[in-house]
Amino acid sequence: MISKNLWLLGVITLNFPLLGKELSLSDFIKTATDNQSMTTLDSLTAQLDQSNFNLDYFDKIELRYKSEDMHRYRTDGDNFRTGNQQFSMKLSFKNWGEQDHIDSIASLNDEHLELLKKRMISQAIKLRYKLLLEHIYLTKSMVLEKQLSLIHKDTIKVLKNKVNDLDFQWTDLLTAEENETQQQLKLIKLEQQRSRNDDQINSLCNNCTITYNDNILIKIDQINNFLNSDTLFHSKSSSIIREAKVRHHIDQELIDLEEERSKKWLNFVRFNYQKDLQQKEDNTYHFEIGIELPIRPEDTVDLMRKKLKVANQKIENDQIQKMIDQELRQIPKEIAGFFQVCQSISSQEVKKFRSQLFDNQDQATGSNPLALLALKKRVLSSDLRFLKCYQEIVSRYIKYLYLTDRLTSDPLKNFLLQDMRPI
Repeated sequence: MISKNLWLLGVITLNFPLLGKELSLSDFIKTATDNQSMTTLDSLTAQLDQSNFNLDYFDKIELRYKSEDMHRYRTDGDNFRTGNQQFSMKLSFKNWGEQDHIDSIASLNDEHLELLKKRMISQAIKLRYKLLLEHIYLTKSMVLEKQLSLIHKDTIKVLKNKVNDLDFQWTDLLTAEENETQQQLKLIKLEQQRSRNDDQINSLCNNCTITYNDNILIKIDQINNFLNSDTLFHSKSSSIIREAKVRHHIDQELIDLEEERSKKWLNFVRFNYQKDLQQKEDNTYHFEIGIELPIRPEDTVDLMRKKLKVANQKIENDQIQKMIDQELRQIPKEIAGFFQVCQSISSQEVKKFRSQLFDNQDQATGSNPLALLALKKRVLSSDLRFLKCYQEIVSRYIKYLYLTDRLTSDPLKNFLLQDMRPI
């Protein structure tokens, strides 16, 4: 489907300024699961699991022991004599519905961390696909643009040899020189873009060398067929939506928990026992109950502010879901449009013309070197358009896979390859 000029690339090696270990496309994508953020999140999950222990109906339990053997002092209005011992137990209670909200929040936090981890891995994989696609595109573009530069130089050379011809036009030479200048500026810009891309890739794989076989990259007709047959996914099952909804549910549970705590009236119960070791019958027992009055006007304002925030969060989540639904409908249409363009560029008639141009040059141009160069320029420009079209299709294809959670499928797959082999 791609012209000879593209297939001449064969097996491409992307070399970086500091050469390191060689990585295939799959190996580079796999580095997404090995980054430091994933390790930190795993550590946080383990800490959360260890901190989930709590007493079902008690907020706090305090046990105290006090002994006075050598001196006397005044505490809480009581005179303790030498030899006194005091035992105290204080029970602080939760309100009746608190524990249900606490258990729900703990469960939702576990679910949220799992979804967050999956989304972070998905974003890391998506970034690596983006960088690989950019590098493939820039590398191939550099090859084709350099060939175009040679054509511009040959055109200038031919025109200079025709200076003494009667039909010579100085404007043709000036235009050719201007085209070559613009072509050099384009090459400089492409080189700068590729250098930035190299730096980004190096930051993720520690100065690696990425190799791939151009012949096994996914074809656009394969992508088009896949999208035409993919009708099962719904945005509600997207991890992006599920994570947002779980986060919203956690915030709502926190508000419900705060409201439940504001209704608490029994604050604590305390039992005190005082024993005099010198006088066996001089023992004292105390029983205290703490009642809490639910009068907190300042908390009401803060609670209303939190409720408003949660309500806005729900509206934002609905907007995100609608946006994802729209993207999932729009991406296949955009790919179908680019697919039609690519098909017209790589049609059988165009392939036949290219074959005649490069195999029978004199017959194709009537031994006119300028006509030959113009036709070659047209073919290379067509190849560049096809390459750009291919990049647009594959980048949208990867975005579609990201939105439908396929990038983190189990097992991980390399969706840039025709066989989509597991990583």
